[in-house]
Amino acid sequence: MIFLLSACSASGPRYSELPKEPLNGRAEIIVYRLSQIAASGGCYRVEIDDSRIGILANGGYLRQIVEPGKHKVSIVLREDLDLEIETKPNETNYIQYNIGLAGMSAFPLGTLSVVNMDWNVSLVDTPKDHGLKTVRNLRQSLKTHTCMSE
Repeated sequence: MIFLLSACSASGPRYSELPKEPLNGRAEIIVYRLSQIAASGGCYRVEIDDSRIGILANGGYLRQIVEPGKHKVSIVLREDLDLEIETKPNETNYIQYNIGLAGMSAFPLGTLSVVNMDWNVSLVDTPKDHGLKTVRNLRQSLKTHTCMSE
């Protein structure tokens, strides 16, 4: 089971290992997800301004260079989770995707049980110093990824 869940984790280079390319007046958006047990088998499609930038895996990040201005960051779920942000030239915005178990109930049906789980999900524009500190050891998610819930 642990092997299967680790296969759903981000496997690219660590953020701190990648060379920092100059933005030359553009802006950078980093969307990241901490490594956690809750929903660890799921990967989520990320879009910026309705264009797919990749699949966010457990413990991973995605990076996108954009023109300064207003942008919509989305996690594609049954009902999309959107966050509107405004980027500035030569700056990085760190967007954290949070997912946690809100509640769970089980209903016995003979020898089987039906389990219902409710999740809390959010996208948060984090302060730059916190975002950089948090993302430093996360691994890059791939543009395509095979996970249980993608």
